[in-house]
Amino acid sequence: MSKRGHVPFKLGGIDFELVPSFENLDRLESVTNKPIYSIASQPKVSDAIKCLLACGKPTFGKSPDWFNAEGVFELVNAENKAVDLCLVLVTFCTNVLKAGSETDIKTVGADDSTEKK
Repeated sequence: MSKRGHVPFKLGGIDFELVPSFENLDRLESVTNKPIYSIASQPKVSDAIKCLLACGKPTFGKSPDWFNAEGVFELVNAENKAVDLCLVLVTFCTNVLKAGSETDIKTVGADDSTEKK
């Protein structure tokens, strides 16, 4: 069963899931030190690895011992998944941007008596 907007990625025999949320958007921009538009328009393997490390969680169980920058890089190269990981990064960025509408963002923190415009 697929969860809405979640982006799956399999590496080293382990299924990971990236959840599009504003919290993960903040994490992604913090670890890459780039805005999301720049990340999505010019995906790099290094940014994709940072995204997986910051926003990816194993579907079942704990993170493996190799779940660090060097270990992920080695497995991505060994399994020839650099392009796949970059596509996951772009899909994740797209899903994050589609997660909230302009109306939702404008009315965050508004109470019921505030008129929505």
